[in-house]
Amino acid sequence: MIKNDYVKKVLSNGIKVYLYKDENLKRFFASYNVKYGTDGYYDTFYYEGKKFKVQPAIAHFLEHMLIETSVNGNMLLRYMDKSYDTNGVTYPDVTSYYFLAIDEEENLYKSLDELITMIESPVFTDENISNVKHAICEELKQSNDNKYRIANSNNRHNLFRNFDPVPVDNNILGSVNSTQAITLDEVKVCYDAYYNDENKFIVIGGNIDIDKIMSVLESIFKKFPLHPNKMSEYNYGDLMPIRAKSEVIKMWGDTDYVLRTYKMINKFDISKNELDLYLYMFFRLKFADSTKFVHDLQKKQIIIDSIGYSVNFFKGIITFSISFNTRDIEKAFSHIENELMTDNIKEKDFELVKREILSNEIKKMDFMYKCFMRFPLEIEFTEHIDSTDSYLAANYEDFKKIVGGLDFKVHTTTVVTKK
Repeated sequence: MIKNDYVKKVLSNGIKVYLYKDENLKRFFASYNVKYGTDGYYDTFYYEGKKFKVQPAIAHFLEHMLIETSVNGNMLLRYMDKSYDTNGVTYPDVTSYYFLAIDEEENLYKSLDELITMIESPVFTDENISNVKHAICEELKQSNDNKYRIANSNNRHNLFRNFDPVPVDNNILGSVNSTQAITLDEVKVCYDAYYNDENKFIVIGGNIDIDKIMSVLESIFKKFPLHPNKMSEYNYGDLMPIRAKSEVIKMWGDTDYVLRTYKMINKFDISKNELDLYLYMFFRLKFADSTKFVHDLQKKQIIIDSIGYSVNFFKGIITFSISFNTRDIEKAFSHIENELMTDNIKEKDFELVKREILSNEIKKMDFMYKCFMRFPLEIEFTEHIDSTDSYLAANYEDFKKIVGGLDFKVHTTTVVTKK
């Protein structure tokens, strides 16, 4: 099981390195990560004092560009030929490039060199841009709109007056039109702005020699020039005002679908990881299928299936979403709103859910792949490779303080109703 005995180092160029050594591990994991993702606020920024507003989803586009058109060819195919488990993943806040392998030590160092070279020496040409556009457009043609994505995108739009996010699907992959509109200059400026050394971190794990790894990394990076930070974020001002309180969309379907998103300023003096855990526990205790509350609504056919819930963080703002299919919107909302506002969670229920979450985390940690893959996101949240410690530290009194500080006054609602 992964524990908290990792080492944090900083290279001479300022790039942070998180190292985990375990002599029992047979596989070697390496990921190169950039704090640049699919969230829409990345689409507007300043670089060298000049304002840029670019097409959405360039973070994902860049991921494809760097992997598929590197100086050493398509790195995905190159690593797969070595029987490595490899991929690139674009999250909302982080883009991660990784490989997981069993190999000779010198081969692993060579592969680490190739991974870093892929990021540090991009091959930006009109031909490569065109090839990546074709691949992504083919991927886009395979997805169809549905009421859940439409409602999600509509709420994103209505939730902020000063910030205009693109539809959620388009933000991740782009649309065919936005992908075709991406220019070589846009790709270059996004790379120059966000792929700076301050924005990068490396995670390496396995039966490793930490001093040797650091020496290898320093040697690799000597080949590349420094990439200083010349980017500054765009200030959207006050993010609390909403664009619209509610909207009704008519589509064909058997039931009505409701999505309500609340938002509040994050005034909690704890890490995002801890806050995320407590908020997840809150919604899990309130709206999981196993609760008597949800079971009763299902039995009375007030809601169909289950209640969805999610939490997101955005520039000092917390958003909470509740969603459900229903045949009686007013009655469903009446019950759900009342349950949301009622402080009726007992300590024994809190401890049961805590035990369940901890058990699930321990099961995940039995697999090195899954454990290391989640580290980029946890480091982005906390600058800390987390373990089960934060789950063990969760306590009922702190949970009650968090729940007592929740504010559900500001919200927007989308109803997708039957034609």
